[in-house]
Amino acid sequence: MEEKRKNKLFDICRLCLVKRGFCDITDRNELCDNIHKFTGLKISASDKLPQKICRNCLDIVNKASELRNMARKNDKHLRSLFDCPVEDPVPEFEAGSSSEKSEIVLQETERKCFSLAVRQDLFNKSKTNDEEDSEAVNSLNLIHSMKPENEDTDSEYKCPVCSKNFAKWRKLYVHHRLHNKCYKCPIDICVKRFATKGDLEKHIRTHTGEKPYVCNECEKRFAQRGTLKAHKESVHPVT
Repeated sequence: MEEKRKNKLFDICRLCLVKRGFCDITDRNELCDNIHKFTGLKISASDKLPQKICRNCLDIVNKASELRNMARKNDKHLRSLFDCPVEDPVPEFEAGSSSEKSEIVLQETERKCFSLAVRQDLFNKSKTNDEEDSEAVNSLNLIHSMKPENEDTDSEYKCPVCSKNFAKWRKLYVHHRLHNKCYKCPIDICVKRFATKGDLEKHIRTHTGEKPYVCNECEKRFAQRGTLKAHKESVHPVT
């Protein structure tokens, strides 16, 4: 009887233990990391405990992640407007952290931001999303126009955004993705943006739960090709 009760728990959400699981937590590395950041709970495939999460808890974790990213982005924007020193990243949640540590971090932040120098361009009209998208596309087109016929040729390629130099065009292309994220998630409640269609497609699977990559050894499904590859290397290594 006790064994049956334990087995049923594996179909229930690991976080709330109320609703039926929607997907496996360990199939999504980003999800495992976010749960650890927000709750201090470490979940791994080797802990022999329930691994699933319900839709409700998944939405909460995703929204918390979106809020964190939006808050950090806006904080960076405000600091640039007010010429406020950029703070070192606040340490992620750690199990056992005391409230005293949080208070010290808060006091230090307030001390450093006490004196602000307001810039003259503070009240300039900000760019619209359409204008930002257009600039991103134009900048990306410029990068493609710089591509040499032979990518192994050594030359100097300058980023049109930050002026950083690279010896290889491919390195410039990878770097430039950090500046331009012109592909928006089509889900209304999601505000995430991505540099390539491929990255967007991978992200959409976190909403749909789609797992197109199947292990030919055990038929376990995965949302990303890299996760499947890691699974096969760790669970089904070639002897």
